[in-house]
Amino acid sequence: MTTDADRLRALAQAARVFGLTDHPTLDPTCRALLSDADLGKRPLRAAELQILCTASGINLAAVQRLQDNALAFVQDAKACLAAQRPQLLKPGGALHPASRADACWRDCRDFFRVIVYAVACGQAQFTDPQGMSALRELYACMGVPREGLNIALEQLKFLSAKHMVDPATKTLVTAAFDHLIGELNKSAVKS
Repeated sequence: MTTDADRLRALAQAARVFGLTDHPTLDPTCRALLSDADLGKRPLRAAELQILCTASGINLAAVQRLQDNALAFVQDAKACLAAQRPQLLKPGGALHPASRADACWRDCRDFFRVIVYAVACGQAQFTDPQGMSALRELYACMGVPREGLNIALEQLKFLSAKHMVDPATKTLVTAAFDHLIGELNKSAVKS
C-alpha cells in the first residue's frame, strides 16, 4: 500500500527541471560540465561558463552578470510577491509558515540556476518533460500557489532581461523564462 508520504517522496525524486545533460546537439564536454553542476545544484564556475559560452557563441559577460545577480534578483522577486500578494505570506496563506515560503524561494533559486545553464548553452528550451510532469504533480499535491510562482518568475524574467545589454542574449533569457513558465503551467488534463 502506497502512502501519501511515499507518493510525495517518489514525485520529489522524479521531479527534474533541467533536461540538457543528454541533449544530442551539445558537445559531450559541455554535457558533462552541465551534469556535474546540476548534480551539485551549484552555479557554474568561471571555467565552465567560459567553455559553455565559447561552444554556444553566447556573450560570456552577459551570462556571468546574470549568474552574479541571481540572489539579488530572487530577493527582488520575493519583495515583489510580498507587495502584490501579501495574503500568501500570512497565516492561512499558501506560503505560510516561513519554512514553506523558504522552500518556494529555494525552488526559485534553482529555476534561476538552470536558466543560467540554458542561456550559457544558447538553449531556450531546456526542461526534462518527464521531470517537469512529476514536478507539476508534486506542486499540485503540495498546494504550491501557481499564481505566486508565476509572479515571482515573471519578476525574475523582467529583472534578467533588464540587465542584458546584448539583444540576442536578452531574447534568449526571455525565451528561457517563457519556456519554464509554460512548462510549469501545463495542465495535467489531456483532451
